[in-house]
Amino acid sequence: MRILLLSPVLLGVSNLFSGVNQSFRRFFIYALSPILYNIGIIFGILFLVPLFGIKGLAMGVVLGALFHLAVQSASLAGLGFIPRFTMRVKLKEIKYILKHSFPRSLGLTMNQIVLIFITFIASSLAAGSIAVFNLAFNLQAIVLS
Repeated sequence: MRILLLSPVLLGVSNLFSGVNQSFRRFFIYALSPILYNIGIIFGILFLVPLFGIKGLAMGVVLGALFHLAVQSASLAGLGFIPRFTMRVKLKEIKYILKHSFPRSLGLTMNQIVLIFITFIASSLAAGSIAVFNLAFNLQAIVLS
C-alpha cells in the first residue's frame, strides 16, 4: 500500500499536465498516456511480480504512473512550457477561476445528488431496478463518449 500511494500523486500531477496539453491541442499525447500507464502495469505483472511478488505489481502501477507523467511532461517541455513553483499568489486570477468554475462545480454536485436520489428510489423498486438504471445511464453516456 505504501508503494501504491505514489501512484495517485503522480497521476494527479499528470492529469494537471494533460489539461495544459489539451489547451495546446495536443490530444494524441492525452490519448497516449493511459496506454503507457497500462503498459507499465503489464510490465509489472510480467517481469516484476516474478522477482518481487505482490510488491512487483505495486511497482508496475507506479511505473505506469511515471510513464503517464513522463509523456505529458515531455510534451510540455517540447512546447517550452515548464511549470515552476512560485510563492506569488495572484488573487485576481484565483477569483476569476473560482467565479467561473462555481457553476460547473455546482452542476456536478447536483448531478451526484440526483444520482444518489434515483439510486435510492430504484433500490425500493423491483429487483434489478438499479441495474436497469445503470444500463440506461451508461447508454446515455455513449453519446458523450
